[in-house]
Amino acid sequence: NWLGLGGTWAVPGTYYGQDILNIWRQALVPDGSAQSIADAERRVKDNPNDAAAYINRAIAYFNAERYSRAIADYDAALKIKPSVEGCYDRALAHEMMNDYARAIADYSEAIALDELFPQAWYNRGRAHLLANQYDEAIADFNHSLELVPQLANAKNNIAVIHARQHKLEQAADDIKDAARINSTNEVVNANLELMKEWQSGEPELKSIVDKPI
Repeated sequence: NWLGLGGTWAVPGTYYGQDILNIWRQALVPDGSAQSIADAERRVKDNPNDAAAYINRAIAYFNAERYSRAIADYDAALKIKPSVEGCYDRALAHEMMNDYARAIADYSEAIALDELFPQAWYNRGRAHLLANQYDEAIADFNHSLELVPQLANAKNNIAVIHARQHKLEQAADDIKDAARINSTNEVVNANLELMKEWQSGEPELKSIVDKPI
């Protein structure tokens, strides 16, 4: 039972089993090739009332970087059957189009359907950070840390916000906490080095917002 590995392997391994299942699911999703899109089109044609068919085609369009087309299919899927997957994936597509307001709304829908979904909390925090909504971002990052204490990226991004707010002592403490969580995180270690420059100014800390999880 894969899920039975959670919290019992790769300490602390809170979501170890779920991570394995996510990798397995990702291996099954269509890529953005013409063949995958054609197969997805046939699936929708054969199953016009199946939400999963629209999500499958949306993923193919997403991987082909046709984000507007993917969003249209996610819209169709969610009209048939609301789902965490549909809301979460549509949020990712909105992010790719730099539409953070809609991404935040979709992550919020995903969280309403599953409050224990750490990726949604973390990614909504990222979207808030990218939209310069700092208080909301910190709240989301802290909640993601409650669900997965080993999320060093979340603590690092809180440090980034505190630095931008000129709360340097808090930012320094946050970076140290992030390093304690994961001493091999390259961005965290880079920020530890930047802390040495704080006596002569306020350097721009490196954030981890380049991609969602």
